[in-house]
Amino acid sequence: MQLAMDWHRSRALAIWTRVMALAAVVAFPLTMASPARSAPIRVRDARGKLFVASAPPKRIVSVAPANTEILFALGLGPRVVGVTDYCDYPPQARKLPKVGGVQLNYERILSLRPDMILATVNLQAGAIARMDALHLPVFAIDPHTVAETIGAIQLVGRATGTEQAAHAVARRMRATLAGIRRPPPGKRLRVLNIIQLQPLIVAGPGTFMDDCIRLAGGVNVAADAKAPYPTFSVEEAVLRKPQVILTAKRNLAALRSSPVWRTVPAVANGHIYSPDPDLLERPGPRVVDGVALLAGILRRAAAAPKAHVAGARGALLAPRKPA
Repeated sequence: MQLAMDWHRSRALAIWTRVMALAAVVAFPLTMASPARSAPIRVRDARGKLFVASAPPKRIVSVAPANTEILFALGLGPRVVGVTDYCDYPPQARKLPKVGGVQLNYERILSLRPDMILATVNLQAGAIARMDALHLPVFAIDPHTVAETIGAIQLVGRATGTEQAAHAVARRMRATLAGIRRPPPGKRLRVLNIIQLQPLIVAGPGTFMDDCIRLAGGVNVAADAKAPYPTFSVEEAVLRKPQVILTAKRNLAALRSSPVWRTVPAVANGHIYSPDPDLLERPGPRVVDGVALLAGILRRAAAAPKAHVAGARGALLAPRKPA
């Protein structure tokens, strides 16, 4: 009997020893892999400048609203220590320390001890040069289209150690674009995006809105202009017969009351809209929602009866509030 008990004890001890040995083998790679999460960062930004850090950044300053949205979408909100006066989405960003607006407060930025400053080349070339001169850790992106925005998000993911999150955001954005219902090919409407009414400045080729209009299934009537934001004469805009006008709310009354503008199909048929500019003009994760919103506008306008009544009032799409 005693021999049997001893045999069972020996057997149990042998099994336990093997289990512990296997656990050690399994755990060993995990232990060895853990430093990879703090591996050095070496990524070239949109300027081609090499950004080097010993570990993923932990104190990030965003100097553009779209960049702030990107950082939060990647789950980096807790690491953001400073934003601009205009960074209002997501709501948590409003509570963060401010580093200025159009003019950045460089002393304030220095005081926050950032290990990354996320900037935008096409909007902040002068500010970037100044921060480079101060030897601040600038990482710059430069998206001009929706596709480039997705690429910029993935680039930020590589520079911050959040590649998996960036890939997930990119997949969601591409899926949203793929699921957009656009007007039928034969009903693609002519769209005019008015930036400023007097003098008349519109969105031309190579602009973010030009790309959004195309992705939504519209045709930018200023796509053949010689500048990204050309100055048009009213006569020229009228001759192009836009069927949909996108503009700020402040311009609506002037467009509807003008005898000249009332001859334009968009005004005569009431297709003047003011969609939320934060969705369509910020190169961040929500831009695909803006494209979907614009596609809906174009579908409804294409299906609506053409009354051609001068001075017809258009439906105004109220700006969406930050969620």
